[in-house]
Amino acid sequence: MTASASEPRRRARAGSAGALTGTVDFNVHGLLGIRLVDPSDKDVRTVESHLGLKPEPLAGEPEVTVRFVDTLPVSGPLRYLGREDVGFTDDAFVVLRSRNLARARVQLAFETLGERCQFTCEKDLPGIPLFRQLINLAMLAKGVLPVHAAAFNYADQGVLVTGWSHGSKTGSLLAFMAAGARFIGDEWIYISLGGESMYGLPDQLEARPWYLRELPEYQKHVGRTERMRLSLAGGLARILAPMVSGSEKRNSLGAKVTRQFHQALADQQSIHMRPRTLFGPETCVLESSLDLVIVAISHAAPGIVMTATGTEHLAKQMAASFQHEQASLISTYQKHLFAFPDRRNALLDDAERIYGDLARKALAGKRAHTMYHPYPVSTVDLRNAIGKLLT
Repeated sequence: MTASASEPRRRARAGSAGALTGTVDFNVHGLLGIRLVDPSDKDVRTVESHLGLKPEPLAGEPEVTVRFVDTLPVSGPLRYLGREDVGFTDDAFVVLRSRNLARARVQLAFETLGERCQFTCEKDLPGIPLFRQLINLAMLAKGVLPVHAAAFNYADQGVLVTGWSHGSKTGSLLAFMAAGARFIGDEWIYISLGGESMYGLPDQLEARPWYLRELPEYQKHVGRTERMRLSLAGGLARILAPMVSGSEKRNSLGAKVTRQFHQALADQQSIHMRPRTLFGPETCVLESSLDLVIVAISHAAPGIVMTATGTEHLAKQMAASFQHEQASLISTYQKHLFAFPDRRNALLDDAERIYGDLARKALAGKRAHTMYHPYPVSTVDLRNAIGKLLT
């Protein structure tokens, strides 16, 4: 590692609170502080990659603290729930799997999670289980609204595009970035209390290949390995398509495997890229006012249809989306309650109502429209439809 690359990390360690040694801090737009205690270099790189941010000293105490240990200490043998997804002892609850069933070993005390979130993790894991969901929970506890969305600023207007998966949130973002917009974020956007500002993170952007084919200035950033992977996944999906169609009315093991494999191939047909590489660091401003909200939904009809959306309806939609995106955390919490029925978490128990109340306050008076569109949809059509609301 070069001296310039390692310097921010050394400054972060030196700038952390004197009572803690071996700490690395991350500052998420002044909204949330994250502290890693005794991490390995790999652990720091994992968090840097996850957030898209470099370490930065905090002015105060962190809201999220992750303590890293070589081996997680547990008293007594673990009792398992599920297929060794989680384990528990008389006094501890341990998460044993991360995304894609990767090995993990993280101790969580669910009853204490909220504005101050602390947990212990073994070092050098491929990822920290539930990390983004725990960040979202801590944001919610502080009155900051986490939204599953993409956001950009175009013509000095901040646009938030939210919706369910495959709603063309990223497609809308790419359409406007190609027209000179400034990047705020993709995947998760954080709206300040009162709704005046929204913030994003420059972590990985996931784009469907047909969007990039329409935008050659971004297509050129796709490497040879990625192109080969997409070509292979797409070719296999096309070969399986007739078999999937023929299996729709059957429920045999072979039919199930065929449909699941085809879906897995479809999920592989996306490209992960860093926004600063794709758009340039000067374009990734990560902060904007919030002026327009678009709820993007695909429909089985030609053309794009825009309809005005009321605040109450929008708040309920966003609360449902948030609960869905937090599903892995909620599922793990339910397992925790099975192990420790009396150790409840008031924030998790009431998250949907709390989220809805915050959303109503943040979105009050904001212009909001629902955009119904075919899928896939042209980036030109997306830009034209949303652009009419920005004139």
